[in-house]
Amino acid sequence: MPSLRELQADFARALDGDEGALLRHVRPGGLDPRRRVFIYRNNLHAGLGGVLRAVYPAIERLVGEGFFRFAAREYVRRCPSRDGDLERYGEDFASLLEALPQLAPHPYLPDVARLEWAVHTAYFAAEAEPLGRAGLAALAAAAEPRLCLHPAVRVLRSPWPVLRIWTVNQPHCREDPAVDLDLGGESVLVHRPGAAVRCEPLAEDECRLLQALARDPRLARAAAAADLGAAPARLGRILHRLATGGVFAAPSPSPTPGHSGEDP
Repeated sequence: MPSLRELQADFARALDGDEGALLRHVRPGGLDPRRRVFIYRNNLHAGLGGVLRAVYPAIERLVGEGFFRFAAREYVRRCPSRDGDLERYGEDFASLLEALPQLAPHPYLPDVARLEWAVHTAYFAAEAEPLGRAGLAALAAAAEPRLCLHPAVRVLRSPWPVLRIWTVNQPHCREDPAVDLDLGGESVLVHRPGAAVRCEPLAEDECRLLQALARDPRLARAAAAADLGAAPARLGRILHRLATGGVFAAPSPSPTPGHSGEDP
């Protein structure tokens, strides 16, 4: 008789498609053991497919419900859930779309999926006090100013007009759904200045600055990496706009000397 741990491991493998070890422990009870296992596997796949539909509604609208079901099944088969938190399931869906030969004529779709994942993760990102204009002004007195991005900030650069494609495929959009792919690429800022997630276009130098700050919060180094070190006026305008939009997080207060920061 196998242990509970062994049965659980066999059951998990059966849900992934390797049911051989589990079948000998399944009682028919009026239904073929393989059919019994299939019911559980089908429910799992349907549930994970529902998670993908919730995260990628624009992709479903673009490819159609039937093809999206096929793509979701493929993703669940190739990338089974390994995390108890389903909010983190579906991160690599864009990579699957790139690998599907049926979607080769639509090369913009993976980046639309990346934008939808950015929106999803921005919504569930941690809270943080925004820096604001007053905090930005206070940085001028610092010997080495540092700017930390808000936890909900995401930056996406694409060779396709992904923001336009995403916008016209929102449920309540009344704009002309036609998109000219020859419009060229877009850089997109995804952030959560309040309760709702917002997506807005970024200028090229704004995008470079945010990407540099994500790698190194030291402002002088980030500005140099973004080719803004010799353009203080432009840098100031960018920082003012982004700080006003809640893109930067206020620095965490330093603990009082001699105090661990924990309550006694």
